[in-house]
Order: sequence, then C-alpha cells, then structure tokens
Amino acid sequence: MDASAPYGGERPRPLASAVARERRTFVELPFGDLDAVVLSEVSRFTLRGLVEPLDGNGCGLRADGRRWTSLSDILRVERIGVLRGGFCPWAARFDRAFALAVGGSPRYGSIAAGLHVDRRSVEGEPAEQFSATTFRLPDGTHFLAFRGTDLSLAGWKEDFDLLFEPSVPGERDALAYLRTVAGIVEGPLRLGGHSKGGTLAEFAAVHAESAVAERLVSTHNLDGPGLRAPGLDARPPADTGRGVRKVVPAASFYGLLFADPAACRAVASGGFALQAHAPCRWRAAGGDLAPARRLSPCTAHVAARLQEWLAGVPLDERRRFVDGAYRVLAASGAESFSELPLSLVRHARDVAHARSALPREDRRLIGRLARSFIRTLAAGTTGGLRASARTVMSDVPGRLPKDDRSPSF
Repeated sequence: MDASAPYGGERPRPLASAVARERRTFVELPFGDLDAVVLSEVSRFTLRGLVEPLDGNGCGLRADGRRWTSLSDILRVERIGVLRGGFCPWAARFDRAFALAVGGSPRYGSIAAGLHVDRRSVEGEPAEQFSATTFRLPDGTHFLAFRGTDLSLAGWKEDFDLLFEPSVPGERDALAYLRTVAGIVEGPLRLGGHSKGGTLAEFAAVHAESAVAERLVSTHNLDGPGLRAPGLDARPPADTGRGVRKVVPAASFYGLLFADPAACRAVASGGFALQAHAPCRWRAAGGDLAPARRLSPCTAHVAARLQEWLAGVPLDERRRFVDGAYRVLAASGAESFSELPLSLVRHARDVAHARSALPREDRRLIGRLARSFIRTLAAGTTGGLRASARTVMSDVPGRLPKDDRSPSF
C-alpha cells in the first residue's frame, strides 16, 4: 500500500486540518486511534475551571447537578488563551486551529468532558505532575485521557524517575483514577494518552483489577515509553490481554523505549525525533492516522543505542544522577522550563551553591553520565543515518545485488 495515499487517494493532512474535514458520527465511523489522539490532545489543555473536577469524595458534580460539559462549549475562540495556560507546549498556531476544529466538529463537538484532575507536587513531596480527564462519547463508552508531560520541572523529574523506580506517583494515581471513574460511570471504558500519558494509560490497563479490566475496550499508548520491568530494562510481554495499542510516529524514538518495535503501529508525521513526537505534526486521512511504510531506521537505531546505554547504568547511579541534577535546577526557583533560563541567571549563586552541596562523587557522576549520554546519542544518530541511507538505497526499484551490478558511467 502506498503510505502517501492510504485511503482511496486521499492526501494525508496535519491533525487539525483532518479534524476540521471530518463530518462522520461515531455510528458511521467507529472509535479509532485518531480519536484517541484528538481527545488526548484536548486533555493537554488547561481545563481547570472549564471542566468539572473529580473531588476528594469521588464525585464531579456542578452546582446545578451537571457533571459534563460539551467540547463545543469548552473549545471556544475566546478561551484559547486560558486553554493554553502556562504549561502547555507545542505551537500556539496549531493549538488555536485544533481547538476550534474540535469544538466545531460534528464528530467531536457533542463529546462531553468531566471528572477532571490536575495537580503537581509541591516542595518536599515526590516529583509528580498528573492530570486526567474523562470524555463521554456518543457511542456509550467513556475515554479516560491522561495528560503527558507539561513544561513543569516536577513533570520532567517524574519522567526520569521512570528510569529507576518500579513505579512513580503518576502511575499509581492513574490506576486509582481508573478505579474511581469505573465506580462512577457505567459501560465500556477506553484509556489513552500521548507521551507519558500513554505510559500512564498502559500502566493502569496492565494493573487494573479484573472487574475493571473486563470493561476495557482499548488502551492507546501514543508514542509513550513502554513499561520497564522492576530492576530490569526489558518491558513485560507485549500481549498483556488488556488491548494495549502502541502508536509511534515513524521518525520518533521516544515511544520505542522499553517497547517491541514489531508491536508498534508506525504512523506518518512531519519532522524528526522530538519534532515528530508532537501530535500537531502527525498525519491523518480517511478518518484514521495515516500509516507509514516502516519505522525510520535512524530513530529505531537511536532508540536501541539509548536503551543499550541505559542498561549499562546501574539503577542507583540513575537515581543519583536524576536527583542531583534536579536539586541543582530547582535551586533556581523555576517551576517550568520556560522560566528556567532567566531563573538560572537571576539565581546563579543559589544554583552554584546547590551544586557544591552535592557529594563530590555525585558531581563527578553527573558529569560522567552526561558526557557518556551525549556521545551515545551522537553515535546512535550517526549510525542511524547510515542505516537510513542503506535502507533508502535498498528501496530503489530494480536495484541489483552488489555483486550483480554492472558499472555505470
């Protein structure tokens, strides 16, 4: 099949454009990976104050007794600034086009959101950034979307904690959120999320109690790392029996970490590496994500080299590296990466003092691992580019084996 025209010749389009063109209902076109991407992207917005929260008593009722708010009501032009908030990454132009396309869509506008959770850890607590939203779909199912990493330092610290902790607070909260929502709503459930949100969704699905797991229709890990087995650097068996679907852009390596490439669905996207990781660059056609012919040999090679490098770093050294680096950056007083550059300058003395306060062995460890990581990434990229070149050459039509080629002039 030609990946450039996978659906009857329809040209793959960027996500916002594809959503704006989709007119079919969920009766005409059942829920699929594209829908999981759309709702996961909606959950990335700052929905506090716009969607009813899940309170401490496991309820989510408004003063008028309503629990749900339609996306057509949430995603309005006058709310774009509020929706992006201060921690929402990606591109402002895409966010505006995407929000208006979803809110005005015959397919998505009537979907209702509720049971919202959004919190970040405070000083003295284990690093955590967790947000989840439940969407009530016209087909009678509920989609539980877990937000990926935002721009907060705590969120990125939790991401790195995944490299050495058996589980992190966000994973445990995702499982608790699934359990709570399952006790509130009825009918089939779907889970999903992009980036770390996909990892949280997979964790919740794999560890769900049997009574809840029986209600799971599908779980969508959208370019999020797989689950690292405690103490090891190999993921659990891919077939968990919980319907986990792994989607990765062809040119992104992030979702290949702790994952079996053969079990991933490669989809088309623009950009490379972290650029390709952003859903705003993913392509869709015919009501689904546009398939890619294969994973990029370059990014697959990079992911393999990074995982080999990680396997050579003991868990204790990973913990010391992440905790030490975070302690130094947090001394700047910045809460997000957008604040970090200026905060590092303003509070350079505090940052220098925090670094000096680290044990000498930890300072040396941070420098050694940072240099080793950069060398591995560079070598992996170089090797990956060579692998890509070999793949491109092997795809040339009519190309003969090396020994059978006649000289060309």
